[in-house]
Amino acid sequence: MQERQTARVLLIRPDKRLLLVRFEDPRVLPEFRHFWATVGGAIETGETIEQAARREIEEETGLCDVTLGPIVWYGEPVIPINGEPIQFREHYIVAYTRGAPLSAEHWTALERDTIREMRWWSVAEISASTEHIFPAVLAEWLPDILAGNYPAVVRMIE
Repeated sequence: MQERQTARVLLIRPDKRLLLVRFEDPRVLPEFRHFWATVGGAIETGETIEQAARREIEEETGLCDVTLGPIVWYGEPVIPINGEPIQFREHYIVAYTRGAPLSAEHWTALERDTIREMRWWSVAEISASTEHIFPAVLAEWLPDILAGNYPAVVRMIE
């Protein structure tokens, strides 16, 4: 099975809203084709998690005014892409921004093909949503992050 190291970013504005990206990805199973997820993507060869997080933030949002926090969560979902299972190794890192306007100027071809919307969400909106939002623990675990209560050790997403 292929593996993919990723940096996922909990990108937070001063008003305690989290940026989520809505994807429509025909490469995944139909029941998960439309979903919301945090900013982020593959860690390139030689990059640290922090370097990948900064690159992904700038690429997907155009934001450069970020302050990185700690890596707080880690998950290993297996997701079939084009029918082939891929083991994702997802490192979730906290980042703060003042919340300048978002830009799609640096999107890759894949991002242009799959990203449909970017929106800042409150915890209440995430909790109330009936859409697929990843990771599934987001509504439950995010309040601690927003309060600055980071885990002493990285939490494992089951």
